[in-house]
Amino acid sequence: QQTRNLIMKMLALLLLFFLQQRVHGLTSGDLRLWRDGSSNQSYSYGRLQIYVGGKWGEICDDEFGKTEADVACHQLGFVDSTWNDSDSSSGIPDSFGDISDVVLSELYCPTDDYLHLLRCAFTQGRHTCNGNGYISLYCNPSRIWDKPYIGQIRLILGNYTSEGLAQIYCNGEWGTICGDNYYGIGDIEADTVCRQLGYTGSSST
Repeated sequence: QQTRNLIMKMLALLLLFFLQQRVHGLTSGDLRLWRDGSSNQSYSYGRLQIYVGGKWGEICDDEFGKTEADVACHQLGFVDSTWNDSDSSSGIPDSFGDISDVVLSELYCPTDDYLHLLRCAFTQGRHTCNGNGYISLYCNPSRIWDKPYIGQIRLILGNYTSEGLAQIYCNGEWGTICGDNYYGIGDIEADTVCRQLGYTGSSST
């Protein structure tokens, strides 16, 4: 009985930390890889879609190349892309399922150091895809946190790239940050975490 109570207390404590550390909700610029009518954070390839203007949509492949593909893969948590010029659909329907409306075009990143695609230049509201030219993205399946550095931050267990349980790499291992009301994460700390991940701010609770 004592062991059971201890386990229940530990689970409750973990749940409390989870709730207090969670950065949640879809935000503009979230990415997903779409395959066979669904997406999953474990996917390393699929048709690239972005959340803009309150909906998921396609990115037109004009201007999109290796640099932009690397930025997208970084944002999705992978080390880089395996992009080549044939990865856009080029008018040939891909095998990844239904196609949504185009929401971004002329996406251009001058360097792959960007952490978020919406930090790059882009056009919204007009495009020249006209039923073809969408992005089939293939990322290197190695995760950016497979070889972490001290102080690196990641979000896990989320449904989208901008949400999840915040973890930090310290003393040779990944761990959560205490979420108590006195020393835990508040709005300022949550904003700092999100900015380190490439976002403008947080919507933590």
